Amino acid sequence: MISYLLSHQRRLLTILSVWILSTISLAGCHGGPMSSSIDGSSPENAVPSGRVVSFADPREFPVFIGASGIPLSWQDVLDRASHAQVIVIGELHDDTHAHDLQLAILQDILKQNPRAALSLEFLERNQQIDVDDYLDDIIDVEALLDRLGIRSLEARASWKASYIRLIDAAKSAHAPVTAANAPRRYVRLARTDGYDRLKQLPADRRAMFDFPITPVDSPYKDRFFDLMSQSAEGDSNGHASNVAASFRSQRMWDATMAQSIVNTLRHGASQVVHVIGRFHVDEQGGTVLELRSRLRSFFSTPRVLTISCVQSDSLTLADEDLRRADIVFHTGARPPEPEDQAETQPTATAPEESATQPASSPEQTSDAEQVRVRDVFQILF
Repeated sequence: MISYLLSHQRRLLTILSVWILSTISLAGCHGGPMSSSIDGSSPENAVPSGRVVSFADPREFPVFIGASGIPLSWQDVLDRASHAQVIVIGELHDDTHAHDLQLAILQDILKQNPRAALSLEFLERNQQIDVDDYLDDIIDVEALLDRLGIRSLEARASWKASYIRLIDAAKSAHAPVTAANAPRRYVRLARTDGYDRLKQLPADRRAMFDFPITPVDSPYKDRFFDLMSQSAEGDSNGHASNVAASFRSQRMWDATMAQSIVNTLRHGASQVVHVIGRFHVDEQGGTVLELRSRLRSFFSTPRVLTISCVQSDSLTLADEDLRRADIVFHTGARPPEPEDQAETQPTATAPEESATQPASSPEQTSDAEQVRVRDVFQILF
């Protein structure tokens, strides 16, 4: 499958764009500067630039101040987290080292703050009762996965190795877990019918989602449109209209997660750790924008700490990752993609492909294009 994706990238980008815009399976960011009490560096605790990195222990991952690239220690990160009401951790969903890192951060925050809570993008508000049943030992993990619709053995194993571990850490600490997102059916309705249709729903269903309160036009919107345009070979008025509709539902997703976090704080948590796809976080992503706006009605000085997980084993922060978030972790270099097996395996043809389209091959596509295919899948699913 991977070899097929890599050997048919240009055509798959076009197909992917059409599919995204028709199904809105968006998952989701220039992290703004935090207050000086959170952003200040501690040079005496900084990670030595020449040390040997061990990716076996996430507390040893290289970590940097996003605005400057100055190295930090693990304790520096915890100190900054202690001053924040919300810690938002952005991931690429198949980064197993990032999952280890999230668990370590959550465990240590729960140790230093017993009133902290966990919030997850990957759970929807209508699933809150299922999560609570699991936390209260009414159902076991297999029943929880059933109720969440996680069916395949591969997906269940992936959840147990990632998000279930986070839920279990919260459960062990008697901390609440928030199902933060809007149900997909309402997100889809935001795209197809708009917000006015959703406003007509009765109050019990309206409680399943929130509408955005931040301006539509923003660098976040520009990045979204750029990403979606890159996933197609050409653009048109129809394509732009579909992207605008998708962005409408994306914004509702961001708004719902942000309000879910605020609700968790209002219900007694003193701090929330929210795990989410990186696009929503990096470079002042939509969830962060909505969160900062909504926290102003609850705190006189909102403090959101953004953390981004970047797949690199470098001991220095690349220029392209500066200002990605308040804190940037390197979680290890991305594993190499499997070698193309096109010569030994039959070539499949996607039904949307035209027989007259020229075939693409890895030799005909740049490294940047291959990364783009991967990142579009990673960011939007």
